[in-house]
Amino acid sequence: MMQPQVPAHPTVKSEDKVSDLAQITIKTQIPDFWTDQPRLWFGQFEVIVADQKLGEKKKFNLVVAKLSKENVQQVSDLILEPPEDKQYTALKERLLNIYEESDTQRIRKLLKEIDLGDQKPSQLLRKMKDLGRGRFPDDTLRILWIGHLPAAVRTVLTISEVTDLTKLAEQADKIMETAEPTEAISEVASSSSTSSTDALVAEISKLSKRIDDMHRQNWKKSDSRSRSPSPRRRYIPSQQRNRKRSTDWVCFYHFRFGRKATRCEQPCSWKSGAALSGKRQTGN
Repeated sequence: MMQPQVPAHPTVKSEDKVSDLAQITIKTQIPDFWTDQPRLWFGQFEVIVADQKLGEKKKFNLVVAKLSKENVQQVSDLILEPPEDKQYTALKERLLNIYEESDTQRIRKLLKEIDLGDQKPSQLLRKMKDLGRGRFPDDTLRILWIGHLPAAVRTVLTISEVTDLTKLAEQADKIMETAEPTEAISEVASSSSTSSTDALVAEISKLSKRIDDMHRQNWKKSDSRSRSPSPRRRYIPSQQRNRKRSTDWVCFYHFRFGRKATRCEQPCSWKSGAALSGKRQTGN
């Protein structure tokens, strides 16, 4: 008697299990997307997935899984309506175009914004090379790099016969390690405080000038008031009397003694001038 045949369950190939497990492991190795260094992130990503021989679609999916909300908003059209082929390439180009610094920005940072800080000289050199992207010859890059190092290190490297930049950077690291810590700290502190000190001196100079100008203006006003004649009574020397007879002219006696004057010289604009004039003529 024949036994009923039981339908066979589909079997999962061991290769597929290994592949799925590998992809899970890969996802945990891939960091979240770096908006400040997108090209470096893609370099690391492609190294991680290199052994898996993944196609464009699978790499596209892995990248999307590592994007933040803000990143996704920038590539929403590619996610909602992905291209039929080269999905990963299109996504990579878009993200690099959005987040990577332009050539102008990198060169400006290389020339003006970068400094040693707490890095080793070799670390600074690598960062400068990354910013330069081969646009500067080694001789130019060497001058720029040495210019950011402490004075004691610059002195040694300037006379060094080593021409290879990588080996020269290793030499600079050793010099920094053997140098006195206080010298390095002093070098960094002095260079970082120079600009702020100069700014403070400039502000103090401006303030002092403003105070001097205010004193000068007040002195001129005070001097002008002290030399200006009284609006009510004005004495004119005798040699000018024949040339000028103003209605507000006051004789010497009224100018000097006011109401207590017992004499008067005409023409005098003092209110009691007529009476006093008569007294002057009769009782000298």
